[in-house]
Formats: sequence, structure tokens, C-alpha cells
Amino acid sequence: MTAMEDHALSRSARWGQLAMVVGLLLLVGFFSLHQARGTGFLTDDFGPLETIALFVPIFLAMVAPVVTAARGHENPGRPWEVLANLALAAGSYWLWRRFPFNFAHLGDVFPQAARFLFGWITDNIGRVILVLQIIASLIGAPRTFWQYYSTRRSDRTSDKGLPGGQI
Repeated sequence: MTAMEDHALSRSARWGQLAMVVGLLLLVGFFSLHQARGTGFLTDDFGPLETIALFVPIFLAMVAPVVTAARGHENPGRPWEVLANLALAAGSYWLWRRFPFNFAHLGDVFPQAARFLFGWITDNIGRVILVLQIIASLIGAPRTFWQYYSTRRSDRTSDKGLPGGQI
């Protein structure tokens, strides 16, 4: 049995990967509504580079779970996860430096009765969230790369003793 077979996903885990994609699509929809409606959450400083910094990491983050679910193993999606982490770090850094947001309008895409749920999130909290994203993604990228590399190496090592040989 190879390390790759050891990491085979169950049917429910595969569906969980696809549920992550749905969650990310909802996030894209949330930010897109702000952009389309001009709610004020995205300020006048939110230009084309900020659009790239916000949306590209989200779209890249969708690739890993799709690849993982399609292949049925964790490892094939890991390079995409590394790329998404690096894009998130770069995008979050750009958005933190420019900060084209007004968090007073974060809940404005929701009905009036639900907006209070977002009222406690201030610009300073938004800045902290961006810094935490930078830190987490800079930790996650090398960690995920190491998991990918270790699994590949383990697969090669375990396949050497099997008839039929190498990967």
C-alpha cells in the first residue's frame, strides 16, 4: 500500500472538499455584491489591482479542493493549495497596505434586520484579519509543500519494493 492510498478520501470527505468550493463561491458573491451595488464597503481606492488581490486568491483556493475531490486523494491538490496560500499572502499584504475598505458598510448587502451581525467589525479588526491571513498563509504554504513532498517521497520509497516498480 502506498502513502497515497493511505490518504484516500472517503466519499463524505470528497463532498466536504466540494462544500469548501461552495463556501468560497458564496464569499465571491458577497464581495461581488458589494462591488456591484457600491455599498461603500469597497472604497474609491478599490481599483483593478485590489480586485486582483481580493479575488485571485479566492479563485485559486477553489482549485485545490476540486482537484482533491476529483482525484480522491489529498496530495494532488496540495500544489494548488501552496499557490493559493502564496497568493493569499501577497493579496492580503497588498490590501493591508492600501486598505480600500470601510467596514462600517460590511453588512450592507444583507437585509436591514441582519446588518447588526456585522456592526462590531471595525476597520481595525479588518486590518488584524488581513495580518492574520498573511501570517497563516506564510506558515501554511511551506507546511503544505512539505506534506506534498513527504507524501511523494514516501510513495516512491514504498513503490520500490513492489513488483512493477516506480511511480
